[in-house]
Amino acid sequence: MNGPIKILGNSQQLSGIGTTVSDINGLGAQYILIQHTGSGNHYIIEKTDAGVTVGTVYMPSESFLLIKKERTNIISVDSGNDIYATSVVYQG
Repeated sequence: MNGPIKILGNSQQLSGIGTTVSDINGLGAQYILIQHTGSGNHYIIEKTDAGVTVGTVYMPSESFLLIKKERTNIISVDSGNDIYATSVVYQG
C-alpha cells in the first residue's frame, strides 16, 4: 500500500453470511481494509446484493488487503472467525 487510509467505521468480523461492511453513516463501504489475524488461509468472496459471485481472492495468514467494491456488494469469508473488515478511504 503506497499511502495512508482514513478509517470510516468500526471493524466487523467477517462470516460466511457476508456483510456490506458499514461505514460511520450506515452506508455500505466502497473501500475495505481486510485484516487476517489468524494462522489459516481463506478465500474472501465478493457477491452482488442478489447473491451473484463477483470474484474471490486468496488471503494467506496474518496479512491484509485493501479492496474496492460497489457499496451494495457483500463481502464474506469461506470459513474461520479471524478475519475483520473496516470501511476506509484510500488517501494515496
